[in-house]
Amino acid sequence: MQVQCDTDPAVFDRLRDEWEALLSRSVTPAPFLRPFWQKAWWTAYQQGKTLRLITVREGERLVGIAPLFLHEMRVAVGELLPRLSIERPEPLPEGAARRILHPLGGTEVSDYLDLIVDREQAGAVYAALWDFLKGQGDWELLDLHCLPSGSPTLEALPRLAQASGWRAETVQEEVCPIIALPASWEAYLDSLDKKQRHEIRRKIRKAEREASVRWRVSGGADELEADLELFFRLHERSDPAKEAFWNAETRQFFRTIAGALQQDQALQLSFIYFDEQPVATYFSLLHDGQMLLYNSGYEPGLFMSLSPGLVLLSYMIEDAIQRGYRIFDFMRGNERYKYDYGGVDRPIYRLGIAPAS
Repeated sequence: MQVQCDTDPAVFDRLRDEWEALLSRSVTPAPFLRPFWQKAWWTAYQQGKTLRLITVREGERLVGIAPLFLHEMRVAVGELLPRLSIERPEPLPEGAARRILHPLGGTEVSDYLDLIVDREQAGAVYAALWDFLKGQGDWELLDLHCLPSGSPTLEALPRLAQASGWRAETVQEEVCPIIALPASWEAYLDSLDKKQRHEIRRKIRKAEREASVRWRVSGGADELEADLELFFRLHERSDPAKEAFWNAETRQFFRTIAGALQQDQALQLSFIYFDEQPVATYFSLLHDGQMLLYNSGYEPGLFMSLSPGLVLLSYMIEDAIQRGYRIFDFMRGNERYKYDYGGVDRPIYRLGIAPAS
């Protein structure tokens, strides 16, 4: 197998079609691994980082991609893994600076990441990638995060690293609750705890009785810019701590991915209105029979007693069932409401690999 490392961001466009085809043959065909998403992340957050996009070919056929970048972060003394946020790194002056390989996609705006490996040739691709990586002398830690529980990376890379005398550590990073959607809304409600089934129906009835309620999904490109601004505003207002999230880089990133997702009919940007006032929103991804709840916001000063966010969520789940979606994915976080709606945990993992000494 032939292994090559690209540092020029032109590689995203050059490999686009091959990349999409490989992703469809991989074990982790997540939307966050699509080339447009990875390119958008790199464009927004590349400052202080060096691209390390590694490809593996069997003859002319692309069979593996390790979409990585190299940068320096501080790691607390005695720890293998740094305290993550790549987009907004935490100052750690007492830590040791280390040269780290991280996956493109970052830590705050991508929920599932992985190496992209042809499932039919996984063993050989992992071996080729590891042989290449361990021969590079410019990194001290490989820190992979947001690895889905079914990823072969979790078994293959630690085994290869430990066989080479390297240190490997795997930890559960987070959970992503999901709902396996049945064939009808009534069947879904019947699957819930009796109390929660009653609560969902009660909240919907109360909202529809006490306010004029409507919800909508952002339409064509002519609506998207204004709807994104409304989404940004509701997200910021829902929690003062979220204001720091919306730096210039993150706004640029969201605008880019929203446009690309909408063009692919893979975006559902939903809003709910009470008495014609926008009170809650969800930014969702549509991918391979799944609706993935990516981000949200609400207006804290209006209609809070009517639970607008939960009413909108109920409408969206019913709509997803009617449209034939198989999975409703709440993605990262163990917030109580996700389990009230029937979410079942699916863990994601973090894997660190470093020389033994």
